[in-house]
Amino acid sequence: MRPQKHSAVRYGLALMLALCSLSSHSAEPANAVHAALTGIRDAALKSCIAQHQQKHQWRHLAQVTQLKCHNRGIVSLEGLATFSALTRASFFNNAITHYTPTGLSQLKHLNLAKNPLRSLALTHTTLEELYIFSTNLQTLTLSLPAATIVRANNNQLTQFTYRHLTQLKKLYLFDNALKALDITRLPQLHFMDVRQNPMPDELYDAMDQLPQATVLHDGNAEDWQ
Repeated sequence: MRPQKHSAVRYGLALMLALCSLSSHSAEPANAVHAALTGIRDAALKSCIAQHQQKHQWRHLAQVTQLKCHNRGIVSLEGLATFSALTRASFFNNAITHYTPTGLSQLKHLNLAKNPLRSLALTHTTLEELYIFSTNLQTLTLSLPAATIVRANNNQLTQFTYRHLTQLKKLYLFDNALKALDITRLPQLHFMDVRQNPMPDELYDAMDQLPQATVLHDGNAEDWQ
């Protein structure tokens, strides 16, 4: 009789484990990625994600860690926050005019280069790399405590302000319209390119005194105009 009792116990445990497993997956649809696409309003963005889904056979949101949508004519990224497992997102050369980062708590790499952005205020705790070159940016405000590289060259920046760029190692700001730049709160900076900006000689002299950084500049604005 004892073997039968042990068999019944094992069967009961197996049944309980199966029910628990079923319950744990019931909150997510059979194809969560397909379901999440209904929240993407921009048809070009939806098409790009759908193509990636088909290629990589994504079914669960946790599988969507990287997304590359270049040259698609994307106007809006609304709904992207559903894909909260993203660590890399690249939207080079689209038609995005506004970017509001919400929900992408694991994002480390963001490329918004060559989009018609005019202003960007970005606060993000995990972002390490930001590429926003060749846009129409006039103002840029950053709070990126984990960032190591920012490329904001070839824009129309007249104002660049920041908080918490303490890990920044490389900063590219050449070919803008900056007349001022705070260089006093970048303790990890190793390289900075600010050529083709109308900054005063006094500021360039201060840059040359940074002990840990190599700074490329043109000297007085009259020298390159």
